[in-house]
Amino acid sequence: MKCFIITACVLGLLSSCTKDNASPKVEEIKKGSKWGIEIGKSAATIYGQLQKLSTEKKFNEVEPVGIQTFNSLEEVGERIFLYSGITLENKNNVYTDRIIIQFNADSIAGIMVGGSIPDIVSRWPENIPEEKAIASGEKLADTYSRLSAIYATGMLDDYTLRLGFKSLDKPFDNALSGFERWHFVFFENGGRNRSTVDLYFQEGVLKKIVHESAEFELYY
Repeated sequence: MKCFIITACVLGLLSSCTKDNASPKVEEIKKGSKWGIEIGKSAATIYGQLQKLSTEKKFNEVEPVGIQTFNSLEEVGERIFLYSGITLENKNNVYTDRIIIQFNADSIAGIMVGGSIPDIVSRWPENIPEEKAIASGEKLADTYSRLSAIYATGMLDDYTLRLGFKSLDKPFDNALSGFERWHFVFFENGGRNRSTVDLYFQEGVLKKIVHESAEFELYY
C-alpha cells in the first residue's frame, strides 16, 4: 500500500504515453517457467520464487485478487502484519469513511483517516488517550493489543476490515493458497518499460502466467 501510494505520486509528476508503434504485448506461459517462476509449483513455492524476483525487479508487494473483508479483528488475527496494512471502512455510510493503517517491517508506517482523499494523521483515534491510541512510528508489537482494545469499545462495529497487498519481505500466509489469481507490476529502464503480471492458480498450484509488457515515452 505504501509502495503503491509513493509510486503513484512519483508517476504523477511525469507525463507518459505508449509509443505509437508499440502496443502492449501479451504472453501466456502454461509450461516451463518465467523469471524463475515455475508452472506446476505450489503457492508456497511460488511465493518464495516471487520473493527472489522482487529483489531483482525492485517491487515489494503482490495483490491477492478478490481479497475478502472481515467483520472483526479476530477473524484474521495477527496475520494482518504479513500485509502492507489494513483498511477499516464504514459499511453503512453512503460516502467513503475509512481508516488506513500502513505497516513497515516492524512499525506503523502511516495512518490516514477520511474519505476518498484521506488526511494523514499522527495517531488514531484522536479522541482517546494518547497511550491507548495507535501512533505512526510505533512498534507493531504494541499494535494488535491496542487495536483489540479499540474494537472492544464498539466504535468499529459498523466497520469492515480489509487487508492490503501482501508484503513480499514477510513470510508466506497460508491463506494465499486459496486465491486463484495473484497480481503484481514492476517497471524497468527508468520507468519506460512496465510489466503487468497475473499468476493463475488452481487448487493452490500455478497453472498459468499472463505477462503484459508495455513501453512508454516519458516527458518531464
